[in-house]
Parts: sequence; structure tokens; C-alpha cells
Amino acid sequence: LRVQTPELLIELQREAKTASLLSHRNVLKVLDFGLTGGGYPFMVMEYVEGITLAERLESGRLSIQQALFITLGICEGLSHAHQKGI
Repeated sequence: LRVQTPELLIELQREAKTASLLSHRNVLKVLDFGLTGGGYPFMVMEYVEGITLAERLESGRLSIQQALFITLGICEGLSHAHQKGI
């Protein structure tokens, strides 16, 4: 998605800045944001070793305890973001 309007760039910058203010174990840190020479936006986020949630869910049936553990982590991260106005 090439940034085509100044308003879109401002919105993307606002979102990146707001996300960079989050500090929670269940939320990836945003380290940088910018535009490439070709006008494409990019966001640099921390790298976390492991598999994605989709890969975990596709790898086989989860026990209720495993599903609740994953769901709780997601809810904690979302709650933190909501408390920060996101």
C-alpha cells in the first residue's frame, strides 16, 4: 500500500506512535516507522522466536487448559492496549 495522501501518512504515523507506547509482555514492541524511498510505509517491530497463533491452532487440538492460557494472554494484551486508548 503506497501512501497516497498526507492524511493517510499522518494516520499511519499516529498508529505507529501510539503502538510504540505500549509496554506489555503480550504486545509486540514497535521500534520504528517510516516510508521507503518508493513511498511504502513500514513498521519495525521486535522479533519473537516461535510459531504464530495460526500455526499453533493448526498443529492439533488444544486442551481446555492450553486454550484458556492462550486466550488469557491475548485478552491481557488487548486489555493493556485498551487502557492506553487503542
